Formats: sequence, C-alpha cells, structure tokens
Amino acid sequence: MTSAFQSQRSQDGSQAHVLENKGAMVAVLLVEDNPADVMAIRQALKQEVSDRFQIINSDNLSLAIQQLQVEESPIGVVLLDLELSDSNDIEAVQEISRCAPQVPIVVLTGRDDDEVGRQALRHGAQDYLCKTTLKPESLAKSLNHAIERQQILESLRHSQTHLEEQQTFLRSIMNASPTLMAVKDLAGFYLVANDSLAALYGTTPEQMIGHREHCVNPSQAQARLHEQEELKVVQEKQERQIDQEPCQDLNGGVRWLQSIRRPLLGHSGEVECVLVVMTDVTVRQQAERNLWEQAERSRLLGQLTHQIRESLKLPDILHTAASQVRRFLQVDRVIIYSLLRRQSVDLKAMDYGKDYGTLEDGGGALATVYKFWATQNAMQEQLHGVVGFESREQIIEGVSHWIKTGGGLASQVVLAQIEALKVRSLLVVPILKGEYFLQEDHLKGLIGDPVDNSPDSSSDNFPGDFAEGHALDPEEQGQEDGSQGSECGRLWGVLVAHHCADERAWPLWEQDFLRNLSEQLVIAIQQATLYDHLSKVNRKLEQLATMDGLTGIPNRRFFDQTLHQEWCRGQRGGQPLALIVADIDFFKPYNDHYGHLAGDDCLQQVAQALAKVARRSTDLAFRYGGEEFAIILPDTTLTGAIAVAQQVLDHLWSLALEHAHSKVAKQVTLSLGLASFVPSLNQDPDDLIQRADQALFMAKEAGRNRAIALGAHSDEQLSVPVLHPQTNTNPSAEI
Repeated sequence: MTSAFQSQRSQDGSQAHVLENKGAMVAVLLVEDNPADVMAIRQALKQEVSDRFQIINSDNLSLAIQQLQVEESPIGVVLLDLELSDSNDIEAVQEISRCAPQVPIVVLTGRDDDEVGRQALRHGAQDYLCKTTLKPESLAKSLNHAIERQQILESLRHSQTHLEEQQTFLRSIMNASPTLMAVKDLAGFYLVANDSLAALYGTTPEQMIGHREHCVNPSQAQARLHEQEELKVVQEKQERQIDQEPCQDLNGGVRWLQSIRRPLLGHSGEVECVLVVMTDVTVRQQAERNLWEQAERSRLLGQLTHQIRESLKLPDILHTAASQVRRFLQVDRVIIYSLLRRQSVDLKAMDYGKDYGTLEDGGGALATVYKFWATQNAMQEQLHGVVGFESREQIIEGVSHWIKTGGGLASQVVLAQIEALKVRSLLVVPILKGEYFLQEDHLKGLIGDPVDNSPDSSSDNFPGDFAEGHALDPEEQGQEDGSQGSECGRLWGVLVAHHCADERAWPLWEQDFLRNLSEQLVIAIQQATLYDHLSKVNRKLEQLATMDGLTGIPNRRFFDQTLHQEWCRGQRGGQPLALIVADIDFFKPYNDHYGHLAGDDCLQQVAQALAKVARRSTDLAFRYGGEEFAIILPDTTLTGAIAVAQQVLDHLWSLALEHAHSKVAKQVTLSLGLASFVPSLNQDPDDLIQRADQALFMAKEAGRNRAIALGAHSDEQLSVPVLHPQTNTNPSAEI
C-alpha cells in the first residue's frame, strides 16, 4: 500500500467515509484470479481516470476478507469477480457484505446473465458489470456511482437510527414526567398519552391511543368541557387554560388539576393537533392554605436562627439562644443544660427577667428529671420529646412519676429546687443529636481527629463529645438511667423554660416552634465545634496536598514553597543554597517497553532513592514533574552537593533496575545538574533553577548517566568534576 493512499484515511478510521469528494484517491480491492483480467482492469481505470483509483489485488476470497479487516488499509470499493476458485457466485457477495457492510461492491462476471446480476444486487452489491462488454468509462462510472450510493445509504441509515433514538428519548421523558400530558387530533382522538395521564384514568397509554376522552374519563361532563375547550383552541389558534378543576381519582378522592391546551401548528400554519398538559395542584392548594399560618413563625424562627448563628463561640451561641427564647415566649427563666457527661450536668446558659429565686447551679438537680421527661415523651413520639406542664400540680405529678421509676433520694432535692425557683409552669425541649452529629463522626473517621492541646481549644467543644467516646454510644447511655437507649443516646441536652408569675398553657405551635428552634440550635452548636475541628484538619489536608500521590515525596507545589523559603533564609544568613535537578535517562522508551505500571514503579524507586540520600532533616527530595526530580540542600556548598550527587548515582546504580532500551546502560540511570548559590538581593530562586537546568543539559549532552555541577559564575564549571556511578561496587549494597 502506497503512502499516498494511506494519507486518505479519515480520522475516525471509518471505511464508509474514505471518499469525501470526487477528486480523492480511492482504494479499489480487485478480487480477481485471472492475471489477464487484472491487467485489463488496471489499464482501463488508468486510461479513464489516471491515478484516481489505487488497485489492490486479491486472487481469492479469503485474502480479500483479510484485506478488508486491515484497519491501516481502508478500502473504498470492492470490485468482485463471481467466478473465483474458493467461492460460489452470490456467496462471495454475501461474505464480503457481512465482513464489511460499509464498503460498496461492484460485481464482475464473464457471463452476460441478468438474473445473476439481480441476485447480486439483492444481496448487497451496488452494480453488476459483464467483462465481455466492459468499457473503461463504464467501469469508472460504475465505481463512482457505487461509492456515492453507499455513502447515501449510510447517511440514511444513520439518520433513521438517530430519529428512532430521539423518539424513544422523547417518549421516556414524557413517561418520566409527573405532569399529565397528551396530544389529540382535531377530532379529539388521542395520538399520544403519557403514563401519568393514563394512571389517572386507570388505563394505559396504548389503550388510550385512537379513543376520544369520553371513552376513558369517568366524568362525561368533564370530557364534554374539555372537548369544548379544545374546539376553541383549534378555532382561535390560541392556548386556553383552566386554573383549577376537580377530578375524582380511582380511590374516590378529589384531585385538583390545572390544565393548559395549546395548538400545534403544521408547516402551512394551520392547527394539526392539540397539546394537553395538566398539573396536579392538590398539594399546592393545601400548602397555600397552611402557608399564611407558618409565614410569621418562619420569619421569627429565621430571626432567632440568624442571631444564634452570628457567633461560632459556643458560650455566645447558648446565651443568645436562652435570651431570645425567653423574650419570644415571654417567660421568666430559660436554662440550657448539657447532659452528655456521665458524672455531671453542665449548666451552659441561663437568662431570666424578674428575680423569682436563683440557685448556684441553676437547679442542676432538676436536670435528671428533665432528661427523664424528654426521653419518655420522645419514645411516645410526642413532638420529639417536647413536654409541657401547665401548672404546679402537673409538675408535681410528673416528678412523682419519675420517683416511681427510680428517682430515689434525689427526689426530695428536686422538689426543693422547684419550690426555691418558684416554678408554676414548665416546658422542656430536648436538644437531640441528629444526622449532623453522624456526619461529623463519619468525617472524623475519614480524616482523623486532630489533637490540639492548646488552652483555648477545648472551650468551644461539646462537653465529652470528642474527649469521651462513650458519650456518643446510645446503648451505654440508655443503660445509665435505665431507660431505652434509642433517644437517650441521641440527647445532647435540654432547653427548659420556667414561668413563675402564674400558670400558663404551652400551645402546640409553641412546642413545635421550639422543637424546630432546637434543631437549628444544635446545628449552630455543631458548627462551632466543627469550625475548630476543621481548622485543624485543614492544616493536615494542606500538608497532604503538598505530597505527590504516586511517589510519596513532596510535589512541585511544595518544591516552589520550600525553595522560596530557603532562598529567603539564605539571604538573611548568608549561607549557600544548593540544588540538584535529576532526569531519568530515556524514560519514554522505558515506559513504551515495560508499560506504564512498570514506569510508575520505576518513578517510585527513583524517588525513594533520592529521598534516602537526602539524609539531613533540612534536605528534601521532590518530584519536579514527569520523570524529573529535584533535591534542595540548604547550607550546602557546591562541594557538598557534588558528594550528594555521587551518592545518588551510586545508589541508583546499585539498585540495578533493568532498562533494555537505554542508550547509556542496561539499567536505569540518571542525569543530574548541580548548582549552588549564596542567595543575594540581585538574584532570585529562578536563577538557581536555571543554573541547575543548564548543568543538567550539559550532563545529557555529555552522554547522560552522570552529574555536572555549576557554581554561581561561569568560570566555576571548569574546576568541577564530571561524576559517574561507581560501577565496580556491589549492586546490592546500600549507601
């Protein structure tokens, strides 16, 4: 195959589109076992169209099929003799059509038999020519026409497939939509209907097609209304809308629908059909009725939430919450307790107006009974544990119930504190740990729990949340107080409202409002904790971001940071800074021969070899990019850098990593460039990099597998030796 023909390949390798215009060269696969006929056809094509056709000859069907399967030699048309030694007439056409359906076939035969020609055309051939009457112009014209017809057929086939895919896609979109949709003709018969509309009438889209609406809609009056509306749409050529209409569903319930009927116009501008789109607005109607009741509460909740979340300090958050809740409920005292710790109850915040009596711990003995009430109510699914006592008698009754379940000697202390605080009505709102806590636990499992022993680090954390793992265990906390552990284990604390002036009711909307507020409060509390936790984790993640994922040594980003830092330090102290840049010799042939997995392993071993040589704590090896590495050597002269480079060459040589396609040695080698500067104000780190790169270039030009060192000035390069690995050392020996 000539290179001129190979250049005609299309970018996607498709043989069906080799010929893009009539002037392009076309490869003709001539399947003919008669040398005289082959020569005659060659002369005929050359006489008629010069070098337009490139003839490729196969003298049997098997070789022809093999040629068609060679991707590097795309065939534009097959010229097939039906009288081959290894095939039987039409079978040859069938075999080639099956092997390369995108390649046109022109049949040749020595018999002037029209029936054979028609059979060949039925089985995939584009044309039929008789050798005895064949003319050069007829042959060229037949080949051109065959190619053009095949391209047209391919285009039509792709268009048909695309159209079918689009129709299937549109049907799936209609059926996936919850909106009720249909298309009707001018007589009112269904042409298209989706699953949602069919489900409303208890049928299927297939059963609706070809029927009018009164055949499927149980409400005949509604069907007549729709027909009238659709008639107006056709007459006026404008869409019509019914904002709300009732429709009885299959379960006997009423659904409210909003419908739009829109005319669909043809090319002539006349209405050809009507699009019907109906939306179920039942839920929206109910929501609108409830919306005005919730609007004011949502506004108040938003204000309180905003004020609570203004700070990321836990004490500020809790004191703000207590203050705002007391003002919103118009109560005399609000207290927030944390109940996470086993051995103690933490009073987190308290806000009160008129002094109705105070205790040093804010009534800490009451926290046990608060916890009991909240968990008991939560297990009964009453507003997620919110419990309200509207009178002193109800409070005493609630305490008595707690005593019966094992309140013990502390019951007298509880009653005494209720009296001292002059509580006449009481509301307890649990602060439950929900998904937000679980997300944090999952986060800690993924990225660890950074430890910060600074004095300020613990002040804003949840008590016991990080320090005491058992505080998050529902079963253990449930065993602690004898109750079921499902809700108790989720209990972070309680918000308690005391009303002391008189007795008062706690309406359900207030309880629900405070339950929602407690959910926002726990998020704010958690954000304060996570803020501190994540700030520590971010520092850890930033360290991870500076490491190269493949080799496990610092990456280019960290190299730039470190070089800048060491350059500035060298400027301040007047100490030399050395840089070694290294490049694996002939790494691309290594990758091509051994594969990318072996290439990755090679990079890892070279990286570890460099890291092992960088022994001082201030010395660092980096992956500079691709197969390039670097070593920064602070406080190191050129002589010291030369010693390190020699160790690098020796150590890598001792690893004896096979490299069969290296032009230097039969194992992996490095070329190194060294430079050492005393950083000055009239220079920058790029000067050091350029000097080391220059030395690396010289090492490669000198034959690779070596290191060349350059100082800050050009005359220093002459006195620095060229380093080679010590090839006489034991390959298994360590540095």
